[in-house]
Amino acid sequence: MLGLGLAAGTLSALLALIPNLLSTTAELPLESLAGTLLLILLSGIAWIWFAARLALRGDLLPALRNE
Repeated sequence: MLGLGLAAGTLSALLALIPNLLSTTAELPLESLAGTLLLILLSGIAWIWFAARLALRGDLLPALRNE
């Protein structure tokens, strides 16, 4: 889901930038954009890992029985 969210956001941002990119004076800071996407990806992976570790910390069978 994280990858799909990043892909959808990136695609929609690129679609919004098409008029600007078609101009002759367009400058796109690719390093900055790539860095931001990488930080979002790494942050998302870290939070997913943290949530999974927290959820799997206890005994799953008794928890599922109580549900």
